[in-house]
Amino acid sequence: MDANTWKRAARPLPRRRFLQVAGLTVGAASAASLLAACGGGESKQTAGQAAPGTAQPGAKKLGGDLKILMWSHFVPAYDQWFDKFAKDWGAANGVNVRVDHIPHLQLPARHAAEIASQAGHDLVQFALAVGGGAHFYAKHLEDLDDIVAKVGEEKGGWTDFAKRTSFVGGHWKTFPDFFIRFPILYREDLWAEIGMPKGPDTWEDILVGGRKLKAMGFPGGFGINNHADSNATLHAILWSYGAKTVQEDGKTVAINSKETREALRLVKAIFEEAMTPETLAWDDSSNNTLLASGKGSWIHNPISASLSIKNDKNLELYNKIGIANTPKGPADRRTYVPVNTFGIWKFANNKDAARAFLRHYAANWMEGYKASVSYNEPMLKGWIDEGFKWVATLDDPKIKTLTDFSPYAAMNGYPGPATPAAEEVFQTYIIPQMAAKIVKGGNIDDVVRDTETAIKKIYDKYA
Repeated sequence: MDANTWKRAARPLPRRRFLQVAGLTVGAASAASLLAACGGGESKQTAGQAAPGTAQPGAKKLGGDLKILMWSHFVPAYDQWFDKFAKDWGAANGVNVRVDHIPHLQLPARHAAEIASQAGHDLVQFALAVGGGAHFYAKHLEDLDDIVAKVGEEKGGWTDFAKRTSFVGGHWKTFPDFFIRFPILYREDLWAEIGMPKGPDTWEDILVGGRKLKAMGFPGGFGINNHADSNATLHAILWSYGAKTVQEDGKTVAINSKETREALRLVKAIFEEAMTPETLAWDDSSNNTLLASGKGSWIHNPISASLSIKNDKNLELYNKIGIANTPKGPADRRTYVPVNTFGIWKFANNKDAARAFLRHYAANWMEGYKASVSYNEPMLKGWIDEGFKWVATLDDPKIKTLTDFSPYAAMNGYPGPATPAAEEVFQTYIIPQMAAKIVKGGNIDDVVRDTETAIKKIYDKYA
């Protein structure tokens, strides 16, 4: 990809606009209510016609319709690449391919509706930050061992994190497509002014440096409210301080600990001394807005927030924004990361075409990675090596220095598995609600005990 192509591709859809497109907000809805809901909204479709010779036919005779359900990507250039890629494959294989893109917040309801009716798409994408995936829908998904294990053997093996996302009951139930890094985006000029030119490396740095920057009129922030980014950051702080909602066995609730209390005291201090009070009412777009305003000194967020500033042609501000690792704490450097996977329904009408296309997609995964401008983080060791060699050739100094983020990535339920119970705890925003009570002055022992009770109630349902 040359420099001009890179500049065109690096045009992510700003989160504030993305949420407007979605036409939805997600509150403290339970996983059960999400499963009962029915998806809606317009979707865009791509028909399977293309010039001949653009894709290689598979060995098995295919035909019919292949229906694919996906999110609307934060980097629109990726969707443009995928739609053409799918269309070309369909034309070469005699398959009429239709790709439906919907806002990510609508995916869980659409999945639930298709399961209820036992009809819909053949190949479906899961955005785990909003619900679903291998652990939640294992009984409704085809085994993909023949595809995922083979790709792993050819490309150096899947990471342990990939296995946590997609390997259930001894089988690969989904294809581990990509995750999204969750770093600190910070103002290099402002942090240099307070004597920290490399930005924050620890959560304590966020407190100490953020305190000074707020006094200068440049607060930072993360949401303490019912939304996905808040879940990610607050889980990151808990894990980095050695706290956890559940033990490694995935059954024993463990939120009531001294480590949880230590993490919550830090959250309260950061809120009071380094953040803007509006964070209690933030949604996923709010930290992006703060950074783009020029008045924010740091946020904990995917790089789409800074790329949106570049897309808005504010290069003066973009060039001042650095990318630091997710902060470490006394126990670990760990954060929740959004993960996207693909699965094939057991009730799919065209399983052969879905499998054949997924194999073709896996064989060409790096092209999609380039179309996303490295937003799609790989979980296969060979792709990691190849991907970051490519990243180093880019003309954007903010991106070309990125390295593998997978050692710091975690899913809901960490250090245990991502069980349905862990999913429900995550999707009902129990941890953001706990933090909100603390920063509003709640008694820490009472709040932690109440949170423990709420989590145990969920886990007891699945016992």
